[in-house]
Amino acid sequence: MVGGKAFGVIIFTSILLLVYLVPISVEALEESLGEWSDSIKISSSVLVLADIWENTLYGYQSGGLVISHDGGDTWSSPIEFDGRIDAAGNVLYRVDESMFFSKSTDNGSTWSPLVKVYTLDTWHDGAYGIFMHNSQLFVYSIDGAGLGSGHIRLSKSIDFGTTWSTPITIDPNVHLTDPLPNDLIYSNDKLFMAYWHYGYDPISMEEIPEIIIIESSDWGDHWIDRRVIAQNGFQPLIKADSGLLYITYIGANSDGLELFFTKSSDGDTWSTPVKIGHITDGNDPVNVHSLAVSSGNIFASYLDYHETGEKYYIHINYSADNGATWQDLDDVTGRDTNAMYPSLLIGENKLHFCWVDTGTGGWTDSGETYYRYLVLEETTDDTSNGIEGSGDSLLLLGILVAVVAIAAISVFYIIRKKKPPIVSQ
Repeated sequence: MVGGKAFGVIIFTSILLLVYLVPISVEALEESLGEWSDSIKISSSVLVLADIWENTLYGYQSGGLVISHDGGDTWSSPIEFDGRIDAAGNVLYRVDESMFFSKSTDNGSTWSPLVKVYTLDTWHDGAYGIFMHNSQLFVYSIDGAGLGSGHIRLSKSIDFGTTWSTPITIDPNVHLTDPLPNDLIYSNDKLFMAYWHYGYDPISMEEIPEIIIIESSDWGDHWIDRRVIAQNGFQPLIKADSGLLYITYIGANSDGLELFFTKSSDGDTWSTPVKIGHITDGNDPVNVHSLAVSSGNIFASYLDYHETGEKYYIHINYSADNGATWQDLDDVTGRDTNAMYPSLLIGENKLHFCWVDTGTGGWTDSGETYYRYLVLEETTDDTSNGIEGSGDSLLLLGILVAVVAIAAISVFYIIRKKKPPIVSQ
């Protein structure tokens, strides 16, 4: 009976331990996200966040560049501007839509003389960009985007933009419509680019949109291992964080449009894509989503139309465990109006978020751009193994203690039951 009582006591204690620790785990996840700031208007037209360096944010709008030097609290008036930028230190590196390069050391007030990177074969439909890493600059474009056949090209500079290499072909045959300016990223000693392309299905004899990943291990001189990582998908975004690659994309299935997520540790093997958001409406704005990652925290924003209330809403889905689980952050705009074109950036323990507010108008109406930020609380645990925050660690520790204790008392109880009785001589 002593063993039975002990067994009951340890079971009861273990249950109490888990009941105590589970709320701690949930609370720790919630506390890893702080408070939203008030929303402020930062532009009278459409604006998207462009880049961040330390506490300075940059945003694009039609014909202008806006800057915040204080982490988003205040914003400058628009500076006349055309192109895409990459911010590094106190220098802005820019390529314009005609593939001319320049740079600025005074936050865009003045620019260096234009340098021709390369000549476009055909129009790129806005699908071009610039990327800086380890003192090397890369400029790239999808020439012929939106036509029956196009190609992706890249040129690089090892002297901070003074001279540029002969264009290198990343993919010689790309067919897509309305492309986004794809990101070029660096991870695990390789360059990666993700994009979409109309592939051909020999069974149905139809074109199927595919998500493509391609890589270079020699700083862009040669591109290899072009692989399809998903079908029936378009408009991928790719980010790198702590050796992991993350991709979100808009995909179609029997339920309509969905936001999908997949990840990889090497760019060769990718996880099975999972749905992280449903998209009711198929109009053009839903193609624009945004992805931001830092220290295992992933934020993916997308647009959806809610029939109840007849409004466009922006969702931000959040994962604190490298994409294993997700939660929807509610009421991210704080405004009961139509919201379009979300964009996200992470820096200095803040998630920066802006969107276009069209009031009671639809997605074809003009709007104003609003901004707010979400404070991200610092965590002390190592996130490299996918465990985020002290709450998860406490929960796992509690489960481990309970299991070991139950096993120990069970063995003790069994041995006690089997022990032969002592016979008096």
